[in-house]
Amino acid sequence: MTAPTSFPLTDARNDEMTGASALRAPSESTNDHSRKMSSASWVGIVAGAAAALTGVSLPGLPSTVNASLPVAALALVIACLASPRGSMVRFRLRALDAFLLLYVTAIALVEYFDVTYSDAAFSLSTILNLVGVLAVYFACRLVVTSANDGLRVLQGVFIAAIPVAVLGIAQMLGGRQVSELLVRFTIAPGLQGRLDLGWPLRATSTLGHWTALGGYLAIAIAIGCYLIVEKSGSQLIPKPLVLGIGILFVAQVSTFTFAPILVAIVTMLYTAVQVKIRFIGLLSLVSIGGAAFLLFDEQVGDRLTSQLSSPSKDGLPRWIPETIRYRVGIWNNETVPAVLDSPLFGHGANVYNRISAGTAPSTLRWPSPESEWMRTAVASGVVLAVLEVALLVYAVSKVWTTSDLPGVTSFRTIGIALVGILVISSFHSHFSSGSVAMMFWMVVAVVLSTQDSLTMSGKNNYGRVS
Repeated sequence: MTAPTSFPLTDARNDEMTGASALRAPSESTNDHSRKMSSASWVGIVAGAAAALTGVSLPGLPSTVNASLPVAALALVIACLASPRGSMVRFRLRALDAFLLLYVTAIALVEYFDVTYSDAAFSLSTILNLVGVLAVYFACRLVVTSANDGLRVLQGVFIAAIPVAVLGIAQMLGGRQVSELLVRFTIAPGLQGRLDLGWPLRATSTLGHWTALGGYLAIAIAIGCYLIVEKSGSQLIPKPLVLGIGILFVAQVSTFTFAPILVAIVTMLYTAVQVKIRFIGLLSLVSIGGAAFLLFDEQVGDRLTSQLSSPSKDGLPRWIPETIRYRVGIWNNETVPAVLDSPLFGHGANVYNRISAGTAPSTLRWPSPESEWMRTAVASGVVLAVLEVALLVYAVSKVWTTSDLPGVTSFRTIGIALVGILVISSFHSHFSSGSVAMMFWMVVAVVLSTQDSLTMSGKNNYGRVS
């Protein structure tokens, strides 16, 4: 007999339909449906590849132009070509779309002001990263016209994340040789510094930094958990999907960045509760955690020891991890004085790259603000930092409220991960990484367009959604 490709993880719910199947328009023809599914899948894979390549440099081009930009543009082209004639003219610009465009425009204007009225150099990489984010965001907004489309896009993004995770695991298992190979074609000054100094290595894969990889994988794991909740309506969860989440989580552990690891664990536990996981599913989760521990137990133990046993010399309680105490010192001694020096427009988006050149504010010595909000305040001013926080909180709130609509409660799984990313961005610079920003905004675009499809197809009585 042929071995089954899936196994039961949940209680039987055969009388229920998943969000995707329940919301399929009955008038949609088979050919049209297949074409739209194919286009949505391709957009998901290509847009996911763009997020996976943000740390890869292009031969012959400056490091400011990474490989993700042309791939993101390709995703947008595919979405435009796949859209029915006239659909782009009828596309309704939502409040969140306008808010995102306003934020990107404000960043560009402030950067131009900083260059014009100070000695800052224009940060082309910052603007290009934001252009890439807009490309994948609107690609998803255009191609998703039903819950089925959104499911296919997220499946594509999930598939594109697997090679990134595999490379991250191989990097840690392969030792210095793999990392030395990676620094040749990725933009990874942090990894290069660790190699030069002989410090313990951390997985960076194609993204160039362990923090970026941690945030990227946290959202990728959340997408996989969303797919599990969707599949659970048919009682059988595909084994490749569970295996994929396992690979992503092992790679997450290989970053040794505890905050994103915690976000991933919370997301997976919430998913287990949602699908009423049974013994074999619980065994799968334990096996995933066990595999990660067996592969990296020494490195994880060393990292935990360094975080919890360092002497407290800053007046903070000893139970606060060393990494947080160190960040508090940077904020007090460097970041806040730099913000107060130019609170309205900041010092330019590339201010931290100018420390070595001696053109950055004298208070800045460590090449990272260790906080997304602090980074924006130092680079572009307090007003834009507040605008960024408001934009991201509004986006997450849209994901959260959409999860209350009939048939799309599985989006709550993604919403939990996005809330976690916002919280840990207070002491990590996640959204300055193009990979995390792309993953975040692709998910938000899928949720927003799914909500639009529900409203426009009359599947609920919520009226016009703003």
